[in-house]
Amino acid sequence: MKLAIFDFDGTLYEKDVIPFLIKQWNKLGYPRRKTQKIMLKVLPQFIFYKLGKPSLEVKDRLRNLAYVEFCSLFDGMTRDEIMKFFKGASIALKKNLRNSITDEVVRLKARGYYTVLISGAFNDLLLLSLNELPFDKIIGSNLYFKENGLYDIEKRILEIKGSNKIDIIYDLLSNHDVDYNSSIAFCDSVTDIKLLEAVGKPVAVCPDNHLRKICNEKKWEIIEK
Repeated sequence: MKLAIFDFDGTLYEKDVIPFLIKQWNKLGYPRRKTQKIMLKVLPQFIFYKLGKPSLEVKDRLRNLAYVEFCSLFDGMTRDEIMKFFKGASIALKKNLRNSITDEVVRLKARGYYTVLISGAFNDLLLLSLNELPFDKIIGSNLYFKENGLYDIEKRILEIKGSNKIDIIYDLLSNHDVDYNSSIAFCDSVTDIKLLEAVGKPVAVCPDNHLRKICNEKKWEIIEK
């Protein structure tokens, strides 16, 4: 079995999903005071992440911070209420999927690849947003709820990071005969370097500067749009 593995933020989806979701929260009429508190905590770190040269560990830490702080918006909400927000956000999210990569999903599925989307983004949001694409497996971060049905803010964990994506795939498909040397992966960030190095055909999509340098050294394919 050959895999076609796709990252989400910056790869299949053209933008970063947490800033997008914050904007959607405001657009859809949810309380702005909540997002203002988050932005005060996250924005300086996000600017550093984009403009600075953080290490892989720091990049993972910053993404985790953004995820955890965003999840505080769900405090006191039920699963149905959160799903209502995700459904509204998914309509806008679909408009910013990268056409060159959606084409690759369709093309590689038609060629017999087992198509996998793996991301730290919310699994429920991914399922809603990518329901028109032929993915065999979508893997995202889960939300957890207390016995009273409310979101469990103590379990706001970014379960999937660049550093553990390939290990999650290894574990998930351990009972399958996977030909990783014939598999392909699409990513935009150096944080996914372990995933890219695990397949025979790594492809960088609009890569960050660090990943671009590695691509040039290793002669990896780059998709620029």
